[in-house]
Amino acid sequence: MAIASASLVSASEPSGLYEVIDGRVVKKPAMSAFEVEVASILLEFLAPFLRAHRLGRAVCEMLFRIDPVRGLDRRPDLAFVSEERWSLELSAPIDAAWDLVPDLAVEIISPTNNAYEAQDKLREYFRLGASLDKVK
Repeated sequence: MAIASASLVSASEPSGLYEVIDGRVVKKPAMSAFEVEVASILLEFLAPFLRAHRLGRAVCEMLFRIDPVRGLDRRPDLAFVSEERWSLELSAPIDAAWDLVPDLAVEIISPTNNAYEAQDKLREYFRLGASLDKVK
């Protein structure tokens, strides 16, 4: 698996956590220690299972370009990308955003977001190709 140097990422990319909504960069607050722990526990269980069964990969805080036409990049707290969507033989791209819709996106509700925002994100993911079929 190829590993890219951070220096290969464009210097014009915004710093810190962000999403892109309708082509505009929107800063995203960092997760709290509790949220990081929850995401880490989920990743601890999910990633080894996915690797062992060659089903795909799990990532935390990855920026996904889910709708290039609308200028929509989302950064779920945890995501699953199936082997069918992105071969395990390929590394993730060096670009700041992975140009695909994850099969599963997990958003951990926190004081910095609300249920309405989470519902909007869920609708976007499902409209653009995320599926409950992968998790059955």
